[in-house]
Amino acid sequence: DGGDGGDGGEGGVYGEERRARNAQRAKIAAYRKRWEGSVSSSGRAAVKNVSEDVVRELESQMLPCLFGAADQVEMYPKDGYGRLIGHSLAKFHGLCSVTTRDKQGGKYLVVRRRDGEFEMDEQMFIALSDWLLFCCQQYC
Repeated sequence: DGGDGGDGGEGGVYGEERRARNAQRAKIAAYRKRWEGSVSSSGRAAVKNVSEDVVRELESQMLPCLFGAADQVEMYPKDGYGRLIGHSLAKFHGLCSVTTRDKQGGKYLVVRRRDGEFEMDEQMFIALSDWLLFCCQQYC
C-alpha cells in the first residue's frame, strides 16, 4: 500500500495522528519532569494555590530573560508568598533567581539567565499557567 492511511500502518492520516499524539505525550512528560524535578514541593503548592492571573503576571515579567531580550529582570511581588511563586516560576523555566533588598529594606526578586547552562528550546516553552490549566490535574 502507498501509505494512504487505509492499512492502519505508520503512513497516511492515521500515522500522522499517532505521531502527533506521541509528540504531545512526550511534551507533557517533559513538562512534568521539569515541574517535579526543579520546583520544590512548597513552590508547587504555592503556584497551584494562587489564581492563574497571578502566575501569568509574574511569568510575563520573566519573558525578556526567557527569550534573550534581557540578561536579567527585577520583579516586585507583593509579599513573601509572591516571591516564592516567582522563584518557582524561574526554576521551572531554567532561570536563576535571588531575593535582594532595596535601599529602603524592601525585598524584590532578580531573575536572570543561566550562563551557558540553559538554552531555551522554543519547542519546550510553555507558560506554567497553561501547563497547570491543561495537564497538571492528571499529574500533580
